[in-house]
Amino acid sequence: MERQLVQHGASTLMVSLPKPWLDKQQLRKGDSVHIVEAENRLIITEKEKKREDKHTDIHFSHNNYSEIRNILGKLYRESYNSIRITYNNPKCLYSIQIICTALQGFEIIEQSDKGCLVKNVVREISINTNEMMSKVINIIKTEFIVVREYLKEGIKGKEDEIRTLRDDCWKYRNMVYLQLKESILSLAFEDYFIIQLAEYNASFLYWLYRSFDKSNIEKVSAGFLTIYDEVQNYFNNSIHKVNDKDYVTYIMDTRDKLLKESEQYALKNSSDRFLIIYLTMIIQNLQNHKTMVVA
Repeated sequence: MERQLVQHGASTLMVSLPKPWLDKQQLRKGDSVHIVEAENRLIITEKEKKREDKHTDIHFSHNNYSEIRNILGKLYRESYNSIRITYNNPKCLYSIQIICTALQGFEIIEQSDKGCLVKNVVREISINTNEMMSKVINIIKTEFIVVREYLKEGIKGKEDEIRTLRDDCWKYRNMVYLQLKESILSLAFEDYFIIQLAEYNASFLYWLYRSFDKSNIEKVSAGFLTIYDEVQNYFNNSIHKVNDKDYVTYIMDTRDKLLKESEQYALKNSSDRFLIIYLTMIIQNLQNHKTMVVA
């Protein structure tokens, strides 16, 4: 649909809105509309609805970090701003505190041995999607370096440190989600899809270190590190080569090569061969040429 700009006053240009859309939205003269700027687009919607205060009560019967993280993350993405939490185990509070640091705006307002109150103290967040993507990619690059060092040197007991890096990626992913959910689905889907796939790599690296940390092996072999380095380079190149004309060919050829190498390593009688599955997850995650964007 094309509309002509009309001069209004000395410096203002106006554009008319189509009557079918106005009728569908039940808009009349004097009503207000909401205008959102999305890069080089202006999105016009009906008047922005007043944000409701969403509250819920939840109970945790045991201190399971993953379960608490999943539930609080879901409530955050659904824009809940007040959550009354009760628990049987006081150690739940520590998990909740860690998780809230990865949820922008969530803070513990009240606490006791039996429960706490979590509120979102930041109602409006203005972010740049490309900047958030850059943050996620840089965190994953750091995680690659740190995990490699711990695998090579046989350093254990650092699961909380790697989990913090993983949760930082999760935080920025959720922030992007909150921003994009206000946009038209067709414009927001690709951005959210891309940053979510990127964030998965942080989880794969965390699972890799966690499995190593809980295993009986002292350190990984040189052969495993060779494949690890190839996967790390594959990740970095998937970012830097994204605008090259042969990008898709590079992604698919390298993916197949690394998957074959990983399969061959998994068949060897090496004590660390069970860890290769996490590297294959990263390899598979980069198979789509839209999985990464320029940082």
